[in-house]
Amino acid sequence: MDVQGVCKSTVAKGEDDFPDGVLRITDCHDSVIYALAPLQYASITCCSDCTVVVGAVGRMLRVERCERLQLIAGCVRICISSCHDCVFYLGVNRPPLMLGDNRFVQVTHLACFDTAGVHDCATWHADCFLCSCAKHNACVALPRTHPSRGAVQSIICINVQ
Repeated sequence: MDVQGVCKSTVAKGEDDFPDGVLRITDCHDSVIYALAPLQYASITCCSDCTVVVGAVGRMLRVERCERLQLIAGCVRICISSCHDCVFYLGVNRPPLMLGDNRFVQVTHLACFDTAGVHDCATWHADCFLCSCAKHNACVALPRTHPSRGAVQSIICINVQ
């Protein structure tokens, strides 16, 4: 199922609209999109000023080149690539895969995940602010702050492989 070029409107899709279990949302602007169905794959590309609610994604959810997107989703794995000023409310089994130039991205985990055998709920239940770092592939600043709005109290650097 493809949702393309939606502008300043609301789209709601149910389980009957996804016979193959694949969703592609592209080039949508200033819209609200509901895809409330179990899916295998979902892709959100080149959207701006949108709110997207996606049901359970069984394999991969991919978000690319979006600006000011708010995404609410439950998935096994998410890949976020070159997104700016986006907020992700995620129920995930694994940490999100961050690729490319992601700026001012906020990731809020609705569930904990297991990192190298260590269950780390306290860190990932809080909102976090993700920025790029010269020495590492990504830095997570807790609690959520914006560089122009105040000092960061705590920084955790991680290497994304």
